[in-house]
Amino acid sequence: MTEQKKGAVATNNSPLIDTIASGATMSNLQQTSSRSIPAPSYQRLIAGVDSLVTTAGGSQGPSDWLIQQQLVWSDFQRQYDYSGPDYLEVQVGDHWFQLYPTGIRPYKYTLYNPQIGYIKVWNVNTWSKGSKSKQNIMFDFRSSFIRTFDINDLKLWLYNFYSLFFIDMHGVDIQVSRGDIFVDIMCERMINTEEAFNSISRCKTTDKIYSTTVDFTEEELELLSSSPPTYKRRRGRNLFHLLF
Repeated sequence: MTEQKKGAVATNNSPLIDTIASGATMSNLQQTSSRSIPAPSYQRLIAGVDSLVTTAGGSQGPSDWLIQQQLVWSDFQRQYDYSGPDYLEVQVGDHWFQLYPTGIRPYKYTLYNPQIGYIKVWNVNTWSKGSKSKQNIMFDFRSSFIRTFDINDLKLWLYNFYSLFFIDMHGVDIQVSRGDIFVDIMCERMINTEEAFNSISRCKTTDKIYSTTVDFTEEELELLSSSPPTYKRRRGRNLFHLLF
């Protein structure tokens, strides 16, 4: 029997897939059932990345290329005729993107390539505001594009691509804003409801975790502990090491 996280897409032709979860062990999934039957034995068939959103920013200004590009982009947005469907075609490195007539706050510009994904770019006139959070550029990948790389090649591609937007990459921090990981598992027998919860639900939810530097009152702690579990969220730096 095969269990798969909802929305996951399994593929066997990506060099990125097996490496993602190579450190994982399925023994964590072997929970003892309340019924008097042996605990099920699970086998991981495949694992990989469904989606990946990264950001880049820091103590570097925008490149001359980006400054000149945004003069053109700003004119396009200001003069755009919303009665027409045409977008501005923009070459970024070796790839072509469509520039949208409006950005998505806090980003002023949004570019889209159907094979690669979305790029969101901070306004160069207010660049320092994005540098504080190290989010001058955001990249939302298509999952099909991610799977064309192995891990090292993807890191190199990201670094080179982001370098087009900055004067220099020294002091620029690349972080994972979001990464969705899927896994397919196989069990030697049919599993009951409790075993399904242990093997699937617990993998995608967790209790809230709060920084030890924050002090809560007893009432606040009681309120927080009574709230339902949420999807697992990790800091970008930690998740970056998990994926790469």
